[in-house]
Amino acid sequence: MDGLSFYWIFWVFWIIATFFMKKNISRLKIAAWILVVISLSNFSLSAGGIRISVAAFFVLLTAHFVILKEKGKKAVYSFLITYIVMLAFAGLQLMELYDPVWVFFGRKWMFAAFLIYITVLLEKNIHLQIAVLLSGVIYGDILFAIIIRRIAEYHIGSFATMDVVAVSLAVLLVIQGLREASVIFDLYVKHQERGKQKTS
Repeated sequence: MDGLSFYWIFWVFWIIATFFMKKNISRLKIAAWILVVISLSNFSLSAGGIRISVAAFFVLLTAHFVILKEKGKKAVYSFLITYIVMLAFAGLQLMELYDPVWVFFGRKWMFAAFLIYITVLLEKNIHLQIAVLLSGVIYGDILFAIIIRRIAEYHIGSFATMDVVAVSLAVLLVIQGLREASVIFDLYVKHQERGKQKTS
């Protein structure tokens, strides 16, 4: 069922942000952002024969805000990665449309794995990874809608797309968590080794 992964994962995000993150302005912004996305997910706008989810539009705007906070070459580079992610997502959807056989297991997991690989490969900062991934997926959806507009009406930011967004975000954050855990573990091991050297 489309949208189930989106709702489950975003509610888990909200619980983590509300009850487990440090009490600061960042926690409030993240929790509020998640609630707004969930609340807007059932609303959509139509223009020129193209229908777009209000939640997807909000996600795109906030992702842009994060990227535009960067200056000069970094912002240009982030938009370049967004363009690459956009082409990748639109390309995956076109391949699925014309040859659905290649999607041999869960669509959202295959799409998420491919998009995360590109994002992590090209961007190292976790905040920009999230922004680039979100904006790239929504732009990819827009491009796909434009390409097929003469043969079918397409809903930009549908629950199927938001499932891909949610799964991608979850995996990306798990990867980041594992990275941070490995750094802490390395520091712990080095500290233990230094302690043994001092006592010996």
